[in-house]
Amino acid sequence: MRCFILLIILVLMPFQAYPHRSGCHRWHSCPSDRGTYVCGDLGYCSYCPDNQYCEGGRPRTAPQTAESADEISTDFSCSDNKRYCGEMRSCDEAYFFLSECWVSGLDGDQDGIPCEKLCK
Repeated sequence: MRCFILLIILVLMPFQAYPHRSGCHRWHSCPSDRGTYVCGDLGYCSYCPDNQYCEGGRPRTAPQTAESADEISTDFSCSDNKRYCGEMRSCDEAYFFLSECWVSGLDGDQDGIPCEKLCK
């Protein structure tokens, strides 16, 4: 009987460890417990504080960013085949390669900010 109870406890423990894993964290509609995403970055703002994506619990009409896509320099080209932060000359260039060339390796922690040391 003790083995049976122990087995049930061990089976149910993982579910108790992540009580709301599929809730607000799944949709990024509440602040991250571990800093792995920005609240509201997927367009769901139910429990988010005001930030660049949300205002008053609702998505902003246009996300506030440091630079809009129109302001990013066109001096950069995906054909340069840059893949690493060490190859970037500026934060603007890193944002260009992340957003326009889909070089996801520039954003290791997937917070939307490429090359953390360059884009402080």
